[in-house]
Amino acid sequence: MCKSKGGLTRHIRSKHSSTSAVPSFGKDKQIPCHMTEEKAVTIIKEIGKCLADAKMYPVEKVAQVSNLKPNESFLVDINTLSHRFHRKNDRDRFMKDFFSKMYGSWKEYFNPCDDHKAVFMMLVYLPERLIALVQDHGSEMHSEQTVY
Repeated sequence: MCKSKGGLTRHIRSKHSSTSAVPSFGKDKQIPCHMTEEKAVTIIKEIGKCLADAKMYPVEKVAQVSNLKPNESFLVDINTLSHRFHRKNDRDRFMKDFFSKMYGSWKEYFNPCDDHKAVFMMLVYLPERLIALVQDHGSEMHSEQTVY
């Protein structure tokens, strides 16, 4: 019989397919919460304020950015992407995954807002803030570990 995790799983699936008892070797780990709803709203308002200060966009669009409210699926996906970035520290992969996920699902994430331009203006500035948030969260966790 195969001894490795993948080999054992393949063995159980191929030889004992009538039983559904395939062990889950640590797949149910909880993802740490880097982004809460309050943090998301605060970051979105900060982005709206920066856009207003820059005076590059129409005032109406900037006002819509400041009023965006993310839903639960947005927070789940952001925390998943942030956790993956925190583990692998691959900025390019994070940006690719972020934009492909966000641009594909923006209507689901910001349901009351139908103006894609306002959402996309905010999404352009959001990844850098998320990376800073994850790196700050990681440094806080590291400093807590060194104290004990």
